[in-house]
Order: sequence, then structure tokens, then C-alpha cells
Amino acid sequence: MERAEYEMEPKGLQCPAITYAGDRCKRYILPGQDFCSQHDPRRADQRRRAASRAGKASPPIRESTEIREKIFALFEGVRKGDITPPVAHALAALGNTAISSLRLDLKIRELEDFERRLNDLEANLAEDRL
Repeated sequence: MERAEYEMEPKGLQCPAITYAGDRCKRYILPGQDFCSQHDPRRADQRRRAASRAGKASPPIRESTEIREKIFALFEGVRKGDITPPVAHALAALGNTAISSLRLDLKIRELEDFERRLNDLEANLAEDRL
């Protein structure tokens, strides 16, 4: 698509790419660019690497759910008299430690994602200045 065929919008030129849903991309492009950052063919490898990294990160939901189920089982065991309260307390404390560790992992992942996004923005800005 030639640059003259782009639709001029109040915010700038609209990206000419067509989404998987068959609609025109709603994002705008920077002056001198042909596509938005999501559809720029020159950034395909960068997007593929980011998607690969995102796919490898597993959320801690499964682990925290398992710990929560075990704590509820302990609760039931104490209620029935099968587990003594001091043993249940020790196990619950270990479960809380594990959950705290999962929270820390989640925070680290969030910070790594933020850092990756910031690096991508800085790289895009540097490319745009060239």
C-alpha cells in the first residue's frame, strides 16, 4: 500500500495492516514509518523473541492453588482430629513461606517484563532517530 493511500486521522497516519480478525489496525504510525510497531515487518524477529519469552513464563497460579488445597486439607485434618494443631501450624507456616516465594517470583517476572518493554521502547526510539 502506498503512503498516499493511508487514511489521515487526527492523531496521525493509521496503520494499514489488517488484523487476524480481518479489521484494519487501529494503531497509528510514527512519521516516516510504514506500519505501527506491532505490524512492522522489520520488527518481526523482535516480536517473535518476546512472544517466546512470554510463553516460557508460567504463572504461579497452579502452585499457589495446590498449596491452598493442602492447607484446606490440613484444616479438615485438624477438625477431624487426624492432625495435631502444632503439626498443622508448622505445615501452614511452610505453605505461607512457599506462597511468599511465589509472590517474589511473580514480582521478578513483572520487573523483567517491564525491563524488556522499556528496552524495546528505547530500541524503537533509537531506530526512529536513525
